Amino acid sequence: MATSISSCDITLKILVVGDPCVGKSSLVWRMSENIFPTAEQANITLTNYVKSKAIQFGKKQILLKFHDTVGQERFRTISRTLYSNKDIIILTYDATSTVSFDHLNLWYQEVTKYSDKNTYIVLASTKSDLPGQVSVSQGQQFAEQKGISFIETSSLNTSGVDDLLQTIVKGSGERLYTEENWSKFKIKTNEPSTRGSSGTTTKSPTMSGTTNTESKKSSFCQIL
Repeated sequence: MATSISSCDITLKILVVGDPCVGKSSLVWRMSENIFPTAEQANITLTNYVKSKAIQFGKKQILLKFHDTVGQERFRTISRTLYSNKDIIILTYDATSTVSFDHLNLWYQEVTKYSDKNTYIVLASTKSDLPGQVSVSQGQQFAEQKGISFIETSSLNTSGVDDLLQTIVKGSGERLYTEENWSKFKIKTNEPSTRGSSGTTTKSPTMSGTTNTESKKSSFCQIL
């Protein structure tokens, strides 16, 4: 059921950053609408573009607002205004790209320089459904060095997406809304969407039947 912004008790603003083509837009679409986007959807870059998701927390509503980087990451920098007033920043890299992992330090420096002191930062790898060039231990080690959480995700098969949502909402909520009992917060398990963006019924992606989807995914650059 759709929930209006005015009816939500808690609002958390989220920014997803990282190199171009690491799959940021696919991750946002999966987190917000639980679908794997088409090429056209993934490449939307409208100024102040925001996707939202409402989550029930007891008798309260939490509104998650995912903010677009409007393509600025192509220049390896994002306007400091995009970092300001964000409650959560998801730092991402593509597990199949050592280059995107090597750039994490640059992104982390940007994040810590321009974000607010209470901003909750988390590291998320993408495309865990594909053969990786960056090991899980490398991601874990980077996160441990920075004192942040690390989650592996796949926007294609939904792996780790619920864990990521659970981590960022609970982690940020504990910092910003201390009066709430966050030990009771639990994200409901996502099921892969059985409908495409056009509303027609489609087969849910599985590891044994993803060849066409993976081919489509590699044919366009996701710039969110």
